[in-house]
Amino acid sequence: MRILLQRTELLFLSFGLACLALMLQPSTGSSGVVQETRENELEVAFEVMLKRINRLSQIAYSLRVRNAELCQDARPTYGFDLHDKSSYADAYRRIAAGRGLSEKTSVRYVHPDLPAAVGGLQVGDVVLAINGQTLEGKNTKAVSRIIEFFKEESILEGPPKPLTAPLQLRIERNGQMKEITIKGIVACHYGVILANSETVNAFATGTRIWVTSGMMTMARLDKDLALVLSHEMAHNALGHMSRKRGSSNPGITVFTRESEAQADYVGLYFAARAKYDITEATGFWRRMAQKPPEATATNFLSTHGSTLERLAAIEGTVEEIKEKIRNGIPLVPEMKEF
Repeated sequence: MRILLQRTELLFLSFGLACLALMLQPSTGSSGVVQETRENELEVAFEVMLKRINRLSQIAYSLRVRNAELCQDARPTYGFDLHDKSSYADAYRRIAAGRGLSEKTSVRYVHPDLPAAVGGLQVGDVVLAINGQTLEGKNTKAVSRIIEFFKEESILEGPPKPLTAPLQLRIERNGQMKEITIKGIVACHYGVILANSETVNAFATGTRIWVTSGMMTMARLDKDLALVLSHEMAHNALGHMSRKRGSSNPGITVFTRESEAQADYVGLYFAARAKYDITEATGFWRRMAQKPPEATATNFLSTHGSTLERLAAIEGTVEEIKEKIRNGIPLVPEMKEF
C-alpha cells in the first residue's frame, strides 16, 4: 500500500554546506600569539563543522533511501556529497586549502552502504567529468546542477531508469585517473542543511530540512537525531507547508495540531523503517521539553509543542510499530484521523 503524498518541486542539494561563525574575544597578547590562537580555533571549528555535516548526511541518506516508497517526489541518489574550497566561508578557506581542497570539486562524504561506496568512490577523490561532461572551471554548485540534470532526465524518460540513472565519473586519486560507474538508487528528494545556531531547532520548508548546531548537540545519539529528521521529513512528505499557520516570528513555521500529530506518527515509521531504535522516542521528547525556555524560544518546542497527550500518542505509535515488527507486518503508516 502506498501513501499518496503531495509532490513538491525540489533541487536536492545533498551537500548543502552551512558554515559556522566564530565569535572571538579580544586578546591583549602579541599579534603572533593572537593569530596562532585564531588559526587553532578555526581548525577546531572547521573539524566540528565537517563532522556535523557528515553526521547529517549519514542519517539523512539512510532515512531517504529506506522511505522512498512513501515519498511521491523520489529521485535517484548515489550516496555521496561533494565540496570545494569555495563551499566554505572566507574564514575557513585557508583551513580548507591546508587540507588539500582547491577550486576543483572533490568528494566530501560517501555513505558506506550506498552505490557510491559499492562503485569504489572514496573521500578526497577529485571529480573531473560526469557522463562525459568535463567539470573544468566548474565549482561544486555547478556540478550539483549537472547531477540534477541527469536525475531529471532519467525521470522524464520513465521507469525503470529512475532506479538506476547511472553516473559515469572520471576521477583523480593520488595522481591517477580512474573511471567509476555509480548506479542510482531511488530516495526521497529532500535536502538536509546545517544551520549555524546554538538554539535547539529543526524545521521543514517543504523541500528541505534545516537543523541547527544546537539541535545536533541536543540529539547526541544518532537515533535521537533520526527522530528529529524523520519528523521534519514527514512534514515535507505529507505536504504540510500548504497547511501551516502564521507566526508572529519571521521565518518560523507553525503547523496545525493535526499536522504535528501526523508528522509524529509518520516520522516514527520513517525512523523505524531506516532501522533506527525508536523505543525511547518519548524519552527524547521529554528531555527536549526540559530544556530551559531561552534555549528553545521561538523554535522547536514553541512551534512543535510537547504535551502529555502528544507524548502518549507517540508512545502508542511506538507500540503499534513494535507489534508490526513482532508479527512480520510491513511498516506502512495507516493514515488515520488525528
